[in-house]
Amino acid sequence: MDKGWYIWGLIILALLIWLFIAVRKAEKGNKKVTAYGCLIALLVIGGGPLIFLFNFTSSIKWDGDHTVETNSGGVEIIEKFTYLDEEKHGLYKSYYKISGKLKREGSYERGKNIGRWTTWYDNGQKESETDYSKYTPYRVVTEWHENGKMMSQEYYKKNSEGKDDWIESKNVGWNENGQKSYEGSADKYTDGIASEWHENGQLFKKETWSGGKLLEIEIYDDEGKPCRLTTYKNGSGYVAEYYGPWSFTLPSGPSKILLYENYKVIRVLEEN
Repeated sequence: MDKGWYIWGLIILALLIWLFIAVRKAEKGNKKVTAYGCLIALLVIGGGPLIFLFNFTSSIKWDGDHTVETNSGGVEIIEKFTYLDEEKHGLYKSYYKISGKLKREGSYERGKNIGRWTTWYDNGQKESETDYSKYTPYRVVTEWHENGKMMSQEYYKKNSEGKDDWIESKNVGWNENGQKSYEGSADKYTDGIASEWHENGQLFKKETWSGGKLLEIEIYDDEGKPCRLTTYKNGSGYVAEYYGPWSFTLPSGPSKILLYENYKVIRVLEEN
């Protein structure tokens, strides 16, 4: 037998074994390995094994228990879940790969989140919690800082289509020191009141919006003194905008100053 045919026979046999292993990994949820196998098969020995692999994998039910390694924000995670009729169903858990500590836990019902879902930091401190079953009358998503202080609460309600609508005006946030940092969210698209606080607890800014118009604005430094650059009243005047809570002691000043006339911005003065 020609030595070349013998070598190619070994290569093809090895590749077919590799493809078989790829299919077995695919059954456990690692579809990327199957894709690599198809590509190599196409480049090395033509389309025959591709047809076989396609017919074989297309009949695979992805049901059963799965363990998958992923990367979330540079952190290696191990996920454990179950498929039923090719949808996630039942208990879900994920772990930090290095420490082995629980990262997230919850349940699926035919691909949808149900019940209470909880996420933890790697130090074991609770990071977030939400109950997808509760709307009384709102569903609340609570988040914590890594030091255990509450970070935010976001509110949702179901719309006419049964989907979640974010209630911007009810959101609340806190700094790591426990002081409230913001409450509500309002602008020319959302009616309501939006407030922000300095880290020492003094009110920084309060805006009132209705019908796309800024009705009222208050801005104060961290000592409670009003901003001298803001003269807005009855839809006209200047409004100083800052990147974040500001103090008279800071040298930077506002990021820009807006000139309003009849509730509309007619001029922007860039400061920094």
